[in-house]
Amino acid sequence: MSERFYTWALLLILLPVSAHAQVDSVSIGRNNLSVSKIRPGKSSYSVWFQDTTGAISQVSLWNREILLSRFNGRDVIVVRQMRYYSDPKRNKSVYTVSDRRTLQTIYDFMSRGGVNEAFNYSDKGISGADSVKDNSKKDFRLSFKDFPFCFEMDLEILSLLPITQVGQKLVVNFYHPGGDIPPKYYPVEVLGEENIQTINNQSVSCWKILLRYDENSFDYSWITKQSHELIRLEGHYDNMIFNKVKLGVPVR
Repeated sequence: MSERFYTWALLLILLPVSAHAQVDSVSIGRNNLSVSKIRPGKSSYSVWFQDTTGAISQVSLWNREILLSRFNGRDVIVVRQMRYYSDPKRNKSVYTVSDRRTLQTIYDFMSRGGVNEAFNYSDKGISGADSVKDNSKKDFRLSFKDFPFCFEMDLEILSLLPITQVGQKLVVNFYHPGGDIPPKYYPVEVLGEENIQTINNQSVSCWKILLRYDENSFDYSWITKQSHELIRLEGHYDNMIFNKVKLGVPVR
């Protein structure tokens, strides 16, 4: 066997392995989300926990609204969230402002049980917003070398991933504002394609993806291929399963 033929044969063997092993990095700096697919509007999600016996608990309603707006002279996307629980003291409101072109966070506000957390973002990092009254995070500071996506925008970020095929692997740079876990890239894998039944016995074609936080914590998500919406999420954390399902019509 000639040396040249041997080299070509070896390349043919290795090419499928190399293609399968490729991991696409998704970040604000790369600007590789399908941001043009985002659509303003309201949506509602039914949320609940389920233990290993099948018992259901902590049922709640999560509302979400996407708006296109202007903020300090910039075109932005605003996401407003309201989460309702049986105990009103647990209700949580979230308000996130992001650059419309890249989804880089500009401002994030959260309030629950009378406790406020508000943050201003710059190209250098994140700091507590001193303009917000009783901001429990007013002294918070964190610098970024690689600007992360805001975890409060996880539904939008995941639904806009540049997915093209089953088996595709990506890593996404996430950070929860004010959290102890620093920004990092979380692995995402496209597991398959599934048809999910919706209202009126209709079905919609979805990508099923896996987002892994650590060895024992991960989410399955179903994202519609055509409309780029996350319509179902199943989170596995220790011995509990977290469920989130999009309702057919917004509730409030």
